[in-house]
Amino acid sequence: MRNIKILILLITALTISLISLSTHEMYVAHNFKSEPIIISLIYISIIILVLITSGSVTYALYTFLKKGYFNMISARFLKLGGVLYLIFGLFVLGQSIYIYINTPTLFQTELILQYYLIKNGFSIVVGFAMITISDILKKGALLRQENDLTI
Repeated sequence: MRNIKILILLITALTISLISLSTHEMYVAHNFKSEPIIISLIYISIIILVLITSGSVTYALYTFLKKGYFNMISARFLKLGGVLYLIFGLFVLGQSIYIYINTPTLFQTELILQYYLIKNGFSIVVGFAMITISDILKKGALLRQENDLTI
């Protein structure tokens, strides 16, 4: 249970860092005069998505602490967090490709583009992993419920 508390703190710290990074990138993109307003809207959408995703996963972990590992609430919120994390990875990947196509000067080397592709690919894999774990938790909760009913 102590590990879950540490994980909640890490998710909170990562959420704060992602929001600060996104607001910095939005500020830089806004001051870069040739950037359209859609870039700022994309960054605002990313911030909102990060808040909802981390809130969902944090609530699932908090429910682990209160109700145990195998419960339907944790499975539901972890699945929601996984789907949102998957959407986040695809959204940021699309944003990176959009910025690369429209303003290639921001990506001065192909190495930076590869970094964004790897980072966003990792986000997509983590989203799929969270969805898979939520399915396992859901099946465990159903088995636990059956076991409680037979006793």
